[in-house]
Amino acid sequence: MDESFVKELDSSLEVFNTYFPNERDDVDILILRGHQLAETMLYSFIRKTVSNPKHIESFFISWEPLVSLVRALMQDDEVEYTWVWKSLIKLAKTRNQIAHNINPDIQSKHVTDFINCVRSQFSGFNNVVGDDDLKKAIFIVYCGLSTALALEKYPYCGATYLVRDEIHKHGQELISKGISLQST
Repeated sequence: MDESFVKELDSSLEVFNTYFPNERDDVDILILRGHQLAETMLYSFIRKTVSNPKHIESFFISWEPLVSLVRALMQDDEVEYTWVWKSLIKLAKTRNQIAHNINPDIQSKHVTDFINCVRSQFSGFNNVVGDDDLKKAIFIVYCGLSTALALEKYPYCGATYLVRDEIHKHGQELISKGISLQST
């Protein structure tokens, strides 16, 4: 597929493949890196959306307001991507618990909660390729966020419905191929 409107999705997958430590099994590193990748995408979206990004070069806000700001800047609040926002909030809570608790039982509970959040919010979770549910959950959320933000470039109007359908379809294909894309 070489349509320019899906190139951003493919580029974001390249970023994921470059920076996500798929070969690692340390839960704290996986959570931290998944959070960092999503955070980078959210700040990038804000910089691309505002009229004068030079005024926010060192802009930083806490996670939930950041997610809310991105949603507020979007022209369309895609109902079908509501699961992404809920999962991002749960990812941040998991990251915070891992950063501030050394108790492995507490860490494990929060990781399980994050995985279960994604599993319950994204109906195709069990159909996504991959053996590690944490890696799979992070990958799904990252691709879902990437797709939701890519759709934002094409607001609803008669001429863009087909483009939006193709972006959505391509995003779902990327997710369904799963974390195995890491090695390609």
